[in-house]
Amino acid sequence: MVEPDRPNSGSASSVPYYEDEIDLYELWLILKKRKFVVFCVTLLFVFIAGLYVWFAPNVYRADTIVSSPYSVRNGVIFSLDSTNNLVGYLSKQFEHKAYEKLSRELDLPVKLLVSVKGLETVKKRKGSDRYFVLRFDAIDKSVLASLSDAVIKYLNNNEYLKQIIDQEKALLEEEIRDLSLRVKNLEASVDFIKKEIMSGKEVGFNPLEIDRTVIDLKRRLKTLQYQLETGISGYRKIAFMVYDKPVKPKRTLIITVALVSGLFLGIFLAFFLEWLENARREHEKVSSEV
Repeated sequence: MVEPDRPNSGSASSVPYYEDEIDLYELWLILKKRKFVVFCVTLLFVFIAGLYVWFAPNVYRADTIVSSPYSVRNGVIFSLDSTNNLVGYLSKQFEHKAYEKLSRELDLPVKLLVSVKGLETVKKRKGSDRYFVLRFDAIDKSVLASLSDAVIKYLNNNEYLKQIIDQEKALLEEEIRDLSLRVKNLEASVDFIKKEIMSGKEVGFNPLEIDRTVIDLKRRLKTLQYQLETGISGYRKIAFMVYDKPVKPKRTLIITVALVSGLFLGIFLAFFLEWLENARREHEKVSSEV
């Protein structure tokens, strides 16, 4: 680096100058000279991006809020990780365009599945596996509702999940049978004691206490029967929503990125061409001197 010029003793306003400092004005002159290159490269990028966003089909999105398989006694009985594995399998089939296989799995026509562009699970609430969101992307907005129902049906047809639900129901049914038998035996005991009292015999305890126990057990029995009917469930659709506007392609973002990328590449190309021209001139100058 060249040492800066020493200012004169009588001039306090002298400013040192370094030869290797970037001369912004010189750079501006280069860009001004090569403005056609910068403009053409930027225009080319924007034109290509414009063609893409013009011909790219709109992709619509739907979200389905789903309740995970649930038991009143044990809470969530099928983890979100297991759900993600099942949905991930379907998602990979869509990526590989295995529409015939998907048609058999989901019981939907191939022409409907071709429109699908994405499928994933989104966790609804941190720290809870009870609810999650199934997210669908498709070119044809009308297929989203059918696809949502088909995927939930597919999840509920999982054999492992069916076994878990059957086991939960079997435990409840066994408890209901035991409780029903106990109520029946207590009612028989109450009838026997009442007959004994009616015949004038003395008994060692109050039959009303047994009646209260029977009432409590019957209340518990109704609760268990209600749990058997409604307290064990597979995947259930809670809500379904289709976005009004397409989520892809992101036209404004694509055009903006193309504009910035084209501008930067155009500026780089302008400086490169200027360097190339200067190098060629220097080479010609050296050759002529030799």
